[in-house]
Parts: sequence; structure tokens; C-alpha cells
Amino acid sequence: AMAAPAASAVPPAAPKSKPSSPVTAAAHTPMQTGLDPAKTQAFVRGHLPEIQRCYERGRMDDSELKGRVTMRISVSASGAVSAASVETSSLRNSSVEDCMVGAILAWKFPEPVGGPAIISYPFNLR
Repeated sequence: AMAAPAASAVPPAAPKSKPSSPVTAAAHTPMQTGLDPAKTQAFVRGHLPEIQRCYERGRMDDSELKGRVTMRISVSASGAVSAASVETSSLRNSSVEDCMVGAILAWKFPEPVGGPAIISYPFNLR
């Protein structure tokens, strides 16, 4: 009779720990960046006309203008952009880059999970 309670106490504990670890792993992995990549991409896509306007303005002076500009964007807990800067650029056109920074500073991203986040976002301009 003593062995029965001990044996029955083990099975409930085992299934409980098994499902909980995959669930927590799944919940935490995508959250590390703070911003959902799919939502971020959809959000930026919606604002591309602003980036395009900066680029078109630059192309008035230089019709051959093209390149890739990677922006470093700091997003506050509310989703507002607290800082934006050019991380790397093959465009070599500061007026277009400054225009892009100005546009991005006005954006409000979907709220990042777990507080402020910093992302690098590449824009291909051609």
C-alpha cells in the first residue's frame, strides 16, 4: 500500500514539466528582439512611400543614385521611434539619408514586447 501513493505521485509531475518547457521556450524565443519581425516588415512597407519620396528627391540631382541604406532604429516601449541613424550606406547621399532619418523619426511602430527595442532595417533604393 505504501508503494502505490509514491508511484502515482511521479506520473502527474512528469507530464506537467514536459509541456511547460516547450511552451515557455516557444513564448520566449520570438520575443527577444522586442518587435515582431512580420509586423515590423508590414509596418515599414506601409511607410515606404515616405522613404521613396526622399529617394526621388535625391534622384533629381543624381539620376544614377542607388544603393542600400541600413537604418538603426530605436523604438521606445510605446512604439514611438526615439532615435534613428544610418548604420551603413552604399548610397553616399547625406541629404537622402537625412530625409530618411527624419521620416523614420515620425513613425510609431507596433509596441515592442518587453520594453524598448533597437532594430537594423535595410532599405534597397533603386
